[in-house]
Amino acid sequence: VSLEVLRLDGKPGQSVTLVTRWAVFRRDGTEAVPVTKYVHVVETSASGYEGFAAAMSDALARFAREIADAIKRSAGS
Repeated sequence: VSLEVLRLDGKPGQSVTLVTRWAVFRRDGTEAVPVTKYVHVVETSASGYEGFAAAMSDALARFAREIADAIKRSAGS
């Protein structure tokens, strides 16, 4: 997996934005999943830094699931 985080920021009490560009490559270097841009916005569940950190964690977890699902799909093809 090759990935670049283009943006991971936000404001406590508002939202977090995660923007990445990523691709999955086979061992021989060919693309299994072409370069994909991922954008996800998570509203914070509480004001302050605790809610902000939870929203960041949620955004990253959803992104990880997106990659895992793409790898599973590409393994079946």
